[in-house]
Amino acid sequence: MATDALVARERAALERAQALEARERELQGRQAALEADAARVTARERELAAALAAAQAERGESEAERRLTAAERTRLEEREEEARRIAKELAARRIEVETERDALEARARAVEAQAAALQAAAAPEPETAAPPPPAPDPTAERERELRLLETSLEARERELALMRQSLDAERNALLDRERALRRREVADVRQSFDAPLTAPSFSEGLAAFARGRLRD
Repeated sequence: MATDALVARERAALERAQALEARERELQGRQAALEADAARVTARERELAAALAAAQAERGESEAERRLTAAERTRLEEREEEARRIAKELAARRIEVETERDALEARARAVEAQAAALQAAAAPEPETAAPPPPAPDPTAERERELRLLETSLEARERELALMRQSLDAERNALLDRERALRRREVADVRQSFDAPLTAPSFSEGLAAFARGRLRD
């Protein structure tokens, strides 16, 4: 009887030892799985941190580009306003020149008519008489001045046309940059709404493992 009891106790002790070893192996396996999960979570956290840093850097670049674009638009508007002011000045000056030319031509016609009338009314002079010296013609001098002024106006108008072409090209380029910046900002907003779920931390995994052991 005592021998049987001793054998039974030894068998029970052996079974308990085997169960403990099995339990230990199970715990080691679960611990290894948790450590692997923790390693994956750590790697994922590094990836998310790098993605967040990249997104913040890109957002900073977008903000800097937005400020630069706003400054360029301000300068472009100032240059366009200057071009409009020059265009108004040239148009007013062109009107003055054309008005003065019309008056000068009318005056020239009046002088020619008056000279023809005086010549017709004057008595014929002897052939030996010397012709009178020609009177200075202020109309011709003013005509030359007007031609020079018109040449200068034409050169200024060509410069203004080139300036407007340059402004149009800069405006189109700026519009393209603003559209690209808006598309990038919309993509950033959409990406912020589609952020991936954060994986559980290693401490959370250990807490779940401890709860499982308590239930067992």
